Parts: sequence; C-alpha cells; structure tokens
Amino acid sequence: MRFFLGSNWDVKKVFLAITMFLGVIFVGNSINNDVWFLLNSGRYVETYGIPHVEPFTVHENLHFVMQQWMFALMLWKIYAAWGLSGLIVFQWAAGAVLLYVFFRLNYLVSNGNFDLAAIMTSLIGVFFCGGFVCQRPWVASHLIFMLEIFFLEYYSHKQSRWLLALFPLLSVLLINLHAAMWPMLFVFLLPYLAEMVIGGRIGFLGKCTVAWTWRKIILLAALMLAAAFINPYGIEAMTYTYYSYGIAEINRYIGEMDVLSIRFWLGLPIFSMFAVTAVYSRNKVPLHYILLTAGTGLMSLLAIRSFFLYLLFGALGVAYVYHDWKGLEIQRHYEKDFVCVRYGMLVSIFILLLILLWQNEAFLQNCISGKYEGGSLIIVLLAFLLIVAVVAFLIRKRIDKDGSAGIIIASLVLMVASLIPLKCTVYNDVVMSRAWDDCVEILQQRAPIEELSVYTGYNEGGYFEFYGMRCYMDARAEVFIKQVNAQKDIFHEYMMLCNGRINYKEFMENYHFTHILVNNYEALYEYLQDDDDYLLLYDSDEAGTTEESSEEGAEPLKYRLYEVKR
Repeated sequence: MRFFLGSNWDVKKVFLAITMFLGVIFVGNSINNDVWFLLNSGRYVETYGIPHVEPFTVHENLHFVMQQWMFALMLWKIYAAWGLSGLIVFQWAAGAVLLYVFFRLNYLVSNGNFDLAAIMTSLIGVFFCGGFVCQRPWVASHLIFMLEIFFLEYYSHKQSRWLLALFPLLSVLLINLHAAMWPMLFVFLLPYLAEMVIGGRIGFLGKCTVAWTWRKIILLAALMLAAAFINPYGIEAMTYTYYSYGIAEINRYIGEMDVLSIRFWLGLPIFSMFAVTAVYSRNKVPLHYILLTAGTGLMSLLAIRSFFLYLLFGALGVAYVYHDWKGLEIQRHYEKDFVCVRYGMLVSIFILLLILLWQNEAFLQNCISGKYEGGSLIIVLLAFLLIVAVVAFLIRKRIDKDGSAGIIIASLVLMVASLIPLKCTVYNDVVMSRAWDDCVEILQQRAPIEELSVYTGYNEGGYFEFYGMRCYMDARAEVFIKQVNAQKDIFHEYMMLCNGRINYKEFMENYHFTHILVNNYEALYEYLQDDDDYLLLYDSDEAGTTEESSEEGAEPLKYRLYEVKR
C-alpha cells in the first residue's frame, strides 16, 4: 500500500488505487480463437522441441518459423496445470499487470501526480482491457513496449547507467515471445532520437527534455540487436516482419487489419487525436510525446490492432501537460441525512451487483454442485463480502470521519463487480462452437486420429489441429503464403476456393482429404450438398447448433461435416 500512497496517504488515494484496476472487469472470460494453435504449438515444443518445418497441417515441407514459441509454451504450461480456467485467470492477471505498468508510466511522466495517473489508468484501461487483453502474445509484446518507454523516460529523470542492461533483456524476451513485433523496439527509439537531434531548435516542434545522447541511443539499438540473436531461428526471427506482414489479401480478410471507421467504436482515435492536438497546441510539449501520439495514431487509423498502441502511448503528452493538476477535491459532509443517503446508495449498488451475479439461477446451482471450478469458493467469498459490507454500514458513524466506511463499501462493490463475468458459463472442456465440438467427437469415432486428413477453413483449423487432426488451414495466416513457407501460396488458393473461383473437384483430388468441414460462407457449402461423392455426417441446422454471427446483420453461421466416399 505504501507504494501507491506514500507516507501521506488518504482515503481518496485508496479509492483511486482501487478504481484504476476497473479495466480488469472488462477483460471477461472468453477464450480467443488463437488459443488453440498456440496451445498446440506449446505442446509440440515441450514434446519435440523447436520446429523448422510446419508440423500440424496436411501440407508437406513448409518452411516454418514458430515466432511465438515461448509464449505458446507458457500458455500450454498454464493450460496443462489448470485447464481453461487457468487461461481465463491468465488474461485477468495480464490485464492487471498492464494497468499497473500503465499507471507507473503515467505517474512518472506526470512527475508523480497520483490522481492524474490513476484517473487516466481507470478511463483508458477500460478500453484496452475490454478490446485487446486476451490469451494472445500481443499482451506480452505491448507490456514490453511499455517497459521500454518507461525505462527511456526513467533515464531522463534519474540517468542511471544500470538501465542500459535492461534493454537487451527486453529484446531477448520479445524476439522469443512475439518475433513479429520485435522491430517495434527500434521504432520506439526514433521519437527520442528525433527530439535529441531537432527538439527545441524549431519552435513549433516542441521542446527537448530527453537526457539521452544520440550515441547512447545508438548503443541501445546495438545492444538490442546483438541480444536478439539469442533465439532458435536467428536472423529469420529478426526479419520475420519483413516477409510476413503487408500482404494485401490477408489484410482484406482478417478483421483486425481493417482500416478504422468513424462509425466503428474503435474509430475513437479519429476524435481523440483532435482532442489531444488541441491540448498540445496550447502547450509546448516535448517532441517525443508528439511523435508517439502521431505515430501510434496513424498506425491505429491504418489497422484496428494498432489501436492498442495508441491507447498506451497516445496520451502521454496529456499526462505531461497536466502534471500540475491538483487532483480531485472530495467534499466531506457529516450531516446524518447525507450520510444515510450516501450509504443507502452504496449498499443498493452492492445488492444490485449481487442480483446481477445471481440472476442466472443455473450459475448458482452449478457453483454449489461443483460443476464450475472454484464455485464453492465464490459462494463463500460473496457471503464474506456481504457480511463485511453490513458490518461496515452498521458502524459507519464511528469510522466515517475519515471516510473509511465509504472506501470499504466501494472496494466491496468493485470486488463483486469483478466477479460478474463468472456468471457466464465456463465449461471445463470446451468454450468454443458447439458445432466444432460435435464434429470433433464424430471424427474421433470414425477413424484413428492419425488417419484423418480434414479440410477446414481459417477459423476452424486450429481447434481440430489441437485434437491431433491434420488440417488444410488454420488461423496462422502468414504461414500459408509462399514468401514465408517457400512452397506454395495456400492462403490465395483458400480464398479462391471460398469464392468458387477454382474447380473444387480438382482441389479435392490434389489433397486426398478424408473429411470436409465447411461453413455457409464458403462456396463448398452449396457444392457438396448435391455431390454423391460425399456423405453428410453432420448439419448444424439439424443439430440445432447454428450460431448467430458476431457481425450485425450477417447471416447466421452454419456448418456441415462430410466424409469422402472411397
């Protein structure tokens, strides 16, 4: 507690310290679709070591760089120990760590303005936790980027030489956790180099506050470059971004690579950039903050996934500008009527949150029966929180002179709110499409796993590969382009097949699949239903597993599983 509050702590800071972790509530308990190929990759690394030939699909001799191998192995270890519940807890913990480091960075930039840093963390954290924190390696890479910026800023305050040793460590971690993002370490050095060279010399470009010299920045870059060779793929991992990103066909297909639209909620950068620009225009801001905002803002307008970076670094200049802000003023009233109304409202909110948590009767029953892991613990915790809340309310007159009762109840409200996502069903075995699960079960009964060769699309492949089946395609899009695998442009072939622009008979003869899984967004969905060479094993319409599309107005997602007649 001392870290947050220092020696002169007060209840306001206690409340802000709690509320700045509000974003964790919005992380939720979903399982990202990329989890399946990551778990499969981690299991492979643990069993066989680092692969250099793609091991999971029907394709042979595809050159392969498992650029997320360390993150995949870590995720697999978590899953092997604690199952899907462990993966959910992982993303909650990742959200909390990101929020904490984000707070520390803004606290540093604002010269120790606790109120400002905590409020910025509360507000901005809701967006990046709700939109981007999941079981994907970008939570690790973005944490590393924040640490890099933090160390760069910290040096301007303390100028400690030991910081030089931390940058190579960040480079080693990133090249093994998420090699595709490794070059960004050097991109984030550029604003500091630019400010050192031209900052303060041209009036409208902002002032210079960077303590780094150009020689030290070049030294940092050299140390990070040398350290990055500590990876199983050498220069291939370091140049992975060069030959795997910027493929127009992939960018058109993958939603996170879409250009932001004003009509889309993540079009927020379009508006926030105007607001931030207005702040900067009234103050002389260090050039590196301007460049960080402009650079990450431009990146977010070009691709939705880069909005994560804009949220993390786009408002650093605002923290700098308002570092003298005096913080929130809390008016304390001790009149009996006011106290009763305030605590009546707090207790009402607390009860409402409990009702929201328990509104799903099945959830409560399954907790008691033990179907949900940790269900009994949740019930005990809720009962304990309710008792504490009632006790705090009853003795409010004695401890409210310093606002302690308010802090206790507010803290309880937040803790209960953080449990709300648990009311959603969390199964121990499957948290994906029921149709996928049904099809896996059918395939396991039809033949031994090692004899199966399954046609699957982009989204479905990783799940079936996780169960040991060799598939045509999965969500590792760049693995299926020729300039990466050095064999064949499989992704282009897949898109042509989906659009009905190649002969599906010839396609099937080339691959000799045993089974075909198609959805109603592929041309094969219509072609195969009238083809006597394929036996229908499963139809999601008949099984009642047709799913509503996540996109408004889109056609519901349907699946059919066929067996190829021999």
